[in-house]
Amino acid sequence: MRNPTHARLALFVAALAGPSLLRAEEPEPQRFKLSATAMGSPSGEVSGTSALAGALPPPGLSAAESKAGAAKPSFVAVPLPNSNPTLGTGLGAVGLLFFRPSKKDTVSPSSTAGLGGIYFFDSGSWAVAAGTRVILKEDLWRLTAAFAAADLRYDLYAKGADASSSEPPVSVRQKLSGVMTQVQLRLFGRVYGGVRYVLSDVNTAITSSESAPPPGVGEGELALRVGALGPVFSLDSRDNQFFPLRGWAVDLRADFYAGSLGSEARFERYEANVRAFFPVRDRDVLATQLYACGTGGDAPFFLQCLYGSAGVLRGYPVGKYYDQTMFGVQAEYRWHVFPRWVAAGFVGVGGVAPGFGSYTSEDILPAAGIGVRWIAEPKEKATLRLDYAWGKDHGAIYFSIGEAF
Repeated sequence: MRNPTHARLALFVAALAGPSLLRAEEPEPQRFKLSATAMGSPSGEVSGTSALAGALPPPGLSAAESKAGAAKPSFVAVPLPNSNPTLGTGLGAVGLLFFRPSKKDTVSPSSTAGLGGIYFFDSGSWAVAAGTRVILKEDLWRLTAAFAAADLRYDLYAKGADASSSEPPVSVRQKLSGVMTQVQLRLFGRVYGGVRYVLSDVNTAITSSESAPPPGVGEGELALRVGALGPVFSLDSRDNQFFPLRGWAVDLRADFYAGSLGSEARFERYEANVRAFFPVRDRDVLATQLYACGTGGDAPFFLQCLYGSAGVLRGYPVGKYYDQTMFGVQAEYRWHVFPRWVAAGFVGVGGVAPGFGSYTSEDILPAAGIGVRWIAEPKEKATLRLDYAWGKDHGAIYFSIGEAF
């Protein structure tokens, strides 16, 4: 499930254990130098796929990592601060376990398991999630499972870029819970293919004086169970999971929702998420992203293409702009100022519309911003991120763990 709310929940799940779990890194030189890998998304929750994968060397273990000490599990517990224009400011905690299922396997990246929760003070929203990603047989198999539940309060807008600007929003309370399982097999190089199944219960209640849902949202969409099965392909040649300096990450996914899969609505959802990272001056990086989303059939509002989700274009509340299609293009320069401090500037453009052939100038939504990162965990290159982004309507502050993409 992914909605104005779920986008945040998906990123939260990813931060715990899902698609953005860690992989092995290159050996670190004596002078401080960041290495790289990719998450995706989207998932948030996201891994990669690219035709250039074969041209890029896969990340490997250093000699030190291949020794017995590298096989020992390690546990990290950290606070989970978050601030975004959709849910407000929140604070939580997350615990992550890094482990290797086989001591003899010195090729596979670390497997991970995580558990955490967060509470948003401004809106009274909360979310909890647990998940694991297990990598087996020298990175031949990648198995992912996650559970998430949330009680979220936010403003729901009318469908479409024009309507969301002209129609006032309604306040809603959305309770949701869901599970996700995914199995991927390495096909060749750094390219993985597999299937994923999702099942979610989403119940939305209007809490404002306006009792009717906004235009474009049907009464039948307010309480739904949705289940889907579909293929997922990814390529990930990044050299670090949290702060890549070089490499590509590509995720291609199709979800087919049907009654035989436990869904009360029948529709399809397609996503393509491509990220590329280019080193500059040895330790800076130019990060780029191209994202596209499309739906077919009667997709409910919370599973349509949501602008501002999955790290695609900051400066917009998730769910203010949504429609049957969406695209986003952005670039971010990350300037390594001090050993554990990084400054960033980003710019991008995107939009939402009923179809990819129906975009007009009114549907285009630009964004730009600046930010700073603190490398909280130097070994894994995990960062705390503070950004200020300007969108079409106003600005917004973001504070969270990990990069936007």
